[in-house]
Amino acid sequence: MDTPENKSDWRSTPRRFYSPEFKLMLVLLALQPGATVADIARRHQVNDNILFNWIRLYRREGRVTRRQPVTVLSQTQPALIPVQITQQVALAPPSDILASVESCRCEVAFARGHLILTAPSTELLAALVHELIAGGGV
Repeated sequence: MDTPENKSDWRSTPRRFYSPEFKLMLVLLALQPGATVADIARRHQVNDNILFNWIRLYRREGRVTRRQPVTVLSQTQPALIPVQITQQVALAPPSDILASVESCRCEVAFARGHLILTAPSTELLAALVHELIAGGGV
């Protein structure tokens, strides 16, 4: 029979630490169409509820950890992104556009790994850029 003396105390084991980059990677994976939180959590050895908490925090506050302050770009300090202007190109037929969108790929290198998004939506890319700026990753 299990008695309180025989059970190991779960509080004695140290908590696992997850980097903000790792949290963001899992949140972005979970937000992709067709993705399931349970499958992503299982593949990365994270509890489903923890991943749901990160997603909830990301949707509410635009960040994956409370250890970092929320960074909001103010109107007085514009963010500059390098832009290259090219000649106007004739628009391709819709089928060609869809094929090029499906082959679109975004890769971000972090200190502890890579995040690769295949055919990401504009909303997902905007969220990624926002989080990278907020977390100091850019």
